[in-house]
Amino acid sequence: MLRHLQIRDFAIVDHLELDFEPGFTVFTGETGAGKSILLDALGLVLGDRAAADLVRPGAERAAIVASFELERCPALLAELAGRGLDAGRECIVQRQIGADGRSRAFVNGIATPIGVLAEIGARLTDIHGQHAHQLLVHRSHQRVLLDDFGGYHEELAAVAAAAAGWRQLEEELSAARGDDDDVGATVNRLRDQLEELDGVALAPADIDALEQQHRRAANGARLLEGATEALDGIAESEASVRDRLGRVGRLLGELERVDSRLAGIVRLLGDAGVAVEEAATALRRYVADLDLEPDTLERSERQLALLHELARKHRCAPAALHELRERLRLRLEQLDSLGERLERLTRQRTEAMAGYRAAAEVLHARRQQAARALETAVAAAMAQLGMPGAMFHVDVEAPAQLQPLPEGGDTVEFQVSANPGQPLRPLARVASGGELSRMSLAIQMVVTSDRDVPTLVFDEVDAGIGGRVAEIVGHELRRLGTRRQVLCVTHLAQVASLAHQHFLVEKTASADSTRTTVTALPPEARTNEIARMLGGARVTKQALAHARQMLAS
Repeated sequence: MLRHLQIRDFAIVDHLELDFEPGFTVFTGETGAGKSILLDALGLVLGDRAAADLVRPGAERAAIVASFELERCPALLAELAGRGLDAGRECIVQRQIGADGRSRAFVNGIATPIGVLAEIGARLTDIHGQHAHQLLVHRSHQRVLLDDFGGYHEELAAVAAAAAGWRQLEEELSAARGDDDDVGATVNRLRDQLEELDGVALAPADIDALEQQHRRAANGARLLEGATEALDGIAESEASVRDRLGRVGRLLGELERVDSRLAGIVRLLGDAGVAVEEAATALRRYVADLDLEPDTLERSERQLALLHELARKHRCAPAALHELRERLRLRLEQLDSLGERLERLTRQRTEAMAGYRAAAEVLHARRQQAARALETAVAAAMAQLGMPGAMFHVDVEAPAQLQPLPEGGDTVEFQVSANPGQPLRPLARVASGGELSRMSLAIQMVVTSDRDVPTLVFDEVDAGIGGRVAEIVGHELRRLGTRRQVLCVTHLAQVASLAHQHFLVEKTASADSTRTTVTALPPEARTNEIARMLGGARVTKQALAHARQMLAS
């Protein structure tokens, strides 16, 4: 339970320290005095979002410290110990907000991330704000309330985990596909292209050889004629180079006997003769091997035409077709591997969807079970709050098309009938603000009764009601205060008179500042405050007498 709250330089509070008792505590005061500021400060120290405008003008920082006694909260003590934040049987949480908007948090003197503080804060205090009844009309919030009441945390976690697993596989599938929405069609297209390029897309050296073959086939007659004429000039005719070299060599050989200086020339001519003979042999072989078949030319022309046609089709040079073919082959290999991966991921996604469906069906059954229990409990609470003929129904409907959502796909709707004989209608269509407030309070009291949060806070949840119903609400809050610590901001004397502890919130203004003060009221001062709440600005003897009677009873 909350034992002590200290606030410095927060909004219009310069310095405030409050000690709290067990049971039912109320805060009262004029409208605008700053009652809700106290609850805002409590929410902030328990992890709510901070802003620079919360710091009192002229101050460097705002600071809020709350001390909780955890004697009856062994689970929370164990959690704090597990986080390394334990400090005996209490928990002291602190929040500082600088004028620059920066925020720091501490748990038992240890700096703590805001997210961790919020998790711990949710275990310490459950705050129901002024507009809880407005939030209650939303189906999403109704689902949360049903889940809180049901307490099937394991089933909710299983559904959330199954949805996360399915979503991850869906993202992996999308990323694996990339730009290829139809991998199979892409694979078939690549195979067709490769089949077209195979045998045609030649390496640059092979293209050079093909072009040379085509030139030889196109100029075969000219090559044969020229080679034959050259062979005749070298070795076959009477005046061939070989014969003339032989005659010159023999002449100089005879003269070498006379002058030995001709020996080198004779050797050169001999080498020349050998070279001429080798050239003649090569020419004979060339002539013999020269291919003058007509189909050779036709074949090379067809192959070159196909090569250039494919080059135009793929918008590249003929020599680049070979590299293109290798790229396409590599891409096909990748897609073949991708196809296997996509098949595996698709199978896993199907299995994940089946797992999600199974978890969602279990959660749906638990929600149906909790809905029946909540109906009974809320109907009883509404009867206690002066609505004996009211009916309450929780409709839990599974979706026709199940989509993996972390909270499950169920649609939860609270339906009520405020008076006997009236049909059930969605809670959002309840016309009376007083009826909605009482229903909201009944639902909140039922939902929070099964939670292990030690401190419950209600901020004007009794708005819109009065008279006998207000007294009933006060008794219910006091009864709830016998099991938990209950803090309540109220404008109703019937509610305030039933509290175990009473704080008066007042606002004072001077020429240069406005401040909020909070005072724990002793019995006589409490009588005066109850009388003010009954009679307005002027407290009459009758109002005082009525206040004393209310407090005495």
